[in-house]
Amino acid sequence: AEGILVETTGLGRGNDNDRRYLLSESQVSEDVTFTLKSDAPEFRTVMVRGSPETAPAAASSRLTATKQVRTLTGGRVRLADVRQGDQLVVSVALAPAERRVNPVIVADLLPAGFEIETVLRPADGARENAVDGAFAWLGSIARAKTSEARDDRFVAAVDLVDRPQTLAYVVRAVTPGEFAMPGVVAEDMYRPGGFARSEPGRG
Repeated sequence: AEGILVETTGLGRGNDNDRRYLLSESQVSEDVTFTLKSDAPEFRTVMVRGSPETAPAAASSRLTATKQVRTLTGGRVRLADVRQGDQLVVSVALAPAERRVNPVIVADLLPAGFEIETVLRPADGARENAVDGAFAWLGSIARAKTSEARDDRFVAAVDLVDRPQTLAYVVRAVTPGEFAMPGVVAEDMYRPGGFARSEPGRG
């Protein structure tokens, strides 16, 4: 912009007065400086992207979220014993801390080597005054406003009001090896203070 002069050090020659600067990891750790050399006011935006070195710990604020991995018949699973071709049921239990409509978005990342085979519907779980579904051991399965089985995650939107609700899907282990089991993340769509993340695991 006219009237703006920015001087940099640590980025090499020819980088002064750019509108945008992209720094590598090594440059960030070195002595890089930006100095405004004009009298006009300047506004800046700093964006940082990266992956954490360790999995984020469980967290809860106005929401709680837990995740379980079971066999197709509800038996316990030791993640380290999962073999290529095994089918598992992943269930996500969500609960609100406040008695009101909590519109929640759920994102559950898949471990590498897992694929979603099917998203379970209310008819697949336990039902009142009707024939139970094949996964009745899960209890009642919530009717999500929307749900998607993506390549790398399960995503759903559900309204929590005054009681816990369960979402579930079936996965298959398609490649062998060790893997990390990320925690499920739930966020209130309109209130940033409503957030939950379950414990991560490893197999």
